[in-house]
Amino acid sequence: MIIKYLDKQRESLLKALEKAKEARDNAPGAMESHSDTTRSQNEKLVEALEQQLKELEGATKKINLAGKQFPYFKTSFSQEKKKFILVPEGLGGQEIDGVRLLSESSPLGLLLACKNVGDKFEFNSQQIEILKIE
Repeated sequence: MIIKYLDKQRESLLKALEKAKEARDNAPGAMESHSDTTRSQNEKLVEALEQQLKELEGATKKINLAGKQFPYFKTSFSQEKKKFILVPEGLGGQEIDGVRLLSESSPLGLLLACKNVGDKFEFNSQQIEILKIE
């Protein structure tokens, strides 16, 4: 599930990067227009997209090197059901098909990592119960 998501993200970034490079290359240069900053703006966009792609490839490499299944938690979070997968640093914060990717080094990630099914605890003034771990 995570690798599939990262592959989709990579495809999306590559398409955006290709469009940004084309827009940059077709924009007037400084010699053609002294006041048009389109080329400069597109160059910044290309650099930002290349950085995002590099970070995404690094995250994908981390997952592939880990060679493990990441823990999946189904919880009752103040009576609301929430699902989490603990992932390496830098991959948390996204949601895939209703499952929140949670960095294993985040405060909640650190708490979940040492819990068992049936455990109840408080986090940020909310009651959490572990319903399932896979």
